[in-house]
Amino acid sequence: MDKLMDKKKKILLVSPARQRDKNEDFVFKMPFLNLPYLAAVTPADYDVSIVDEEHEQVDFEAGASLVALSAQTPVAPRAYQIAKQFKMRGTPVVMGGVHVSTLPDEALKHVDSVIIGEGEFVWKEVLEDFEKGHLKSVYKSGTDYDLAGLSWPRRDLLNPKFYIPLTMLETTRGCPHKCDFCGVSRFFGHHYRKRPLEEVVNEIQSIFGNGFRHRFNHYLSKLGIDLPYFIERRLIYFIDSNFAADQAYTRELMKTLAELDVLWW
Repeated sequence: MDKLMDKKKKILLVSPARQRDKNEDFVFKMPFLNLPYLAAVTPADYDVSIVDEEHEQVDFEAGASLVALSAQTPVAPRAYQIAKQFKMRGTPVVMGGVHVSTLPDEALKHVDSVIIGEGEFVWKEVLEDFEKGHLKSVYKSGTDYDLAGLSWPRRDLLNPKFYIPLTMLETTRGCPHKCDFCGVSRFFGHHYRKRPLEEVVNEIQSIFGNGFRHRFNHYLSKLGIDLPYFIERRLIYFIDSNFAADQAYTRELMKTLAELDVLWW
């Protein structure tokens, strides 16, 4: 098995650290889904890993065959520094995210390729071109992709020790409104796209099952015991830009949340 892994091409997905004052620290350290979604659509014949630079150092000598960065504006300068280090070693670098999608020409001064929009829908094309040795400068992903069959993000590639016990989940993308101050629609579009409710419920149940609280709640209540949700890790954070634009859809989802006995935001 080890020899087989050695033969696989290594893809490194990097989330750059935000540069801050040395005395500044975050109390809430949140996980993320963008890179786990990309990892989910990476074929099994690649060795893919995620590095969250907020918590671990980037190993520039790891022998990566391809590096992909994702960055919002505050961390874009650090992303460009990371890209420079890998390019000095001859490693091609792809970059995506909100900042790059807004300013692709700026990013192309630092990386080999940029992905504009939702990366998981063009990642297969990126890898095919990478195998051919001819990466395009720009890969454009639209905002009308059907979310049915969306691969579940590779949460297993995130070290749980780094984050508060909060499960990130996505049920919809886009927003039907056209607020001029909001960048959401620029990235995800005005077409409000919903994942099939059954697929969302299956993903939630795969994470939480019936759970300790659900199975023994009645027994614990008799004993006057109520374990905090935080300890049981039964916490969900929905990252949708507009969670309840379709109220009927949201109400059906909330029925499942009530049955599973989780706390959600």
